[in-house]
Amino acid sequence: MKFIRYLTFILIILVSIMPVLSAPKPVFLDVGDRFVIDEKTITLENVGEGGAILVDVDGVRESISASNTKTVNGIEITNDETYYTNEVSERSAILILNFPDDCYDSVKNQDETDVDCGGSICEPCNVGMMCIEDSDCLDGICYDNKCVKCTNYVAPVCSGKLISKGTENGCNLGYTCCEDGICSEWEDEEICPDDCEPELVVYVNEEKEELVEEYRPICYDKDQDGFLSGDCNEDCDDNDPYVNNYAYEILDGKDNNCDGEIDEGLEIETKEVSFFKKIFSKLFGWF
Repeated sequence: MKFIRYLTFILIILVSIMPVLSAPKPVFLDVGDRFVIDEKTITLENVGEGGAILVDVDGVRESISASNTKTVNGIEITNDETYYTNEVSERSAILILNFPDDCYDSVKNQDETDVDCGGSICEPCNVGMMCIEDSDCLDGICYDNKCVKCTNYVAPVCSGKLISKGTENGCNLGYTCCEDGICSEWEDEEICPDDCEPELVVYVNEEKEELVEEYRPICYDKDQDGFLSGDCNEDCDDNDPYVNNYAYEILDGKDNNCDGEIDEGLEIETKEVSFFKKIFSKLFGWF
């Protein structure tokens, strides 16, 4: 008897926690009414004279003929019954709402591209899951049959020639600015020869009245702080935007102004605290 009671109790619990959404839900809607189910908003937009309806599910619009069923944006909708009149606002319909059970069965079936996601019925897939086309992915990018998420690079203001750094895994890698006189980290002599290839400059030294030949200095700005390393020698650490020859020294354990000293003039003064001062401080809050 105890076993039967325990079994009955377990069955009751299992039934109570079954997804309510898998059961059909009849809903009465007038034109313009909305119904929210699983954080999705269903709107009845119109009812036709022949019994067809026009519905919207979070921006996805579909028409469903009388007594037919269609899955719209992941929700299975049956056009069960309609009422039509010349006044649009007085038209109404009874819809049967349901979620396809196969989208929640932890099995890759139907036309799913991965388990319980992708395809024309289930929700889009998360990053790293399998896909066939962009619509299978939550972030809208399917590359090499996997959903990816890209950084949204904004093209910088460029006084020269804007060059794309190309793509990787279907994502844009950003941009660089050529012909601006700066050889940045990503540029080289092949990509931006005007910025990175040494250029022989010939000019006349009027004081010495002689012809001078020298190469144009090659400068870099890897940390994009506006101060150039390389031949320009304005930045002793071009990987740190808080370090350059003109920076103010701050207490951070770095040589911010490139003078060879760290935190000069900013050392924290320390005071020796006697044993008794520590005791009184603990007990009475003195000192």
